Amino acid sequence: MKSELVKVYSSRNIIDAGMVKAMLYDNGIEVMELNKIDSSYQNFGEFELYCPQSQILEALHLINNK
Repeated sequence: MKSELVKVYSSRNIIDAGMVKAMLYDNGIEVMELNKIDSSYQNFGEFELYCPQSQILEALHLINNK
């Protein structure tokens, strides 16, 4: 049974989101990304990161202490 994914981070800056994704991945947290930035108008939407519910506390701790 797959674990439910929970959004742990979102940003309009794709570079910041990529750095957070790499940090989580380096610390053994499974990360899924979802790019909701509009392809025509780059100033709408956000880049979101999700992790399994079982790893949410560790992920949020890492993000808040980066």
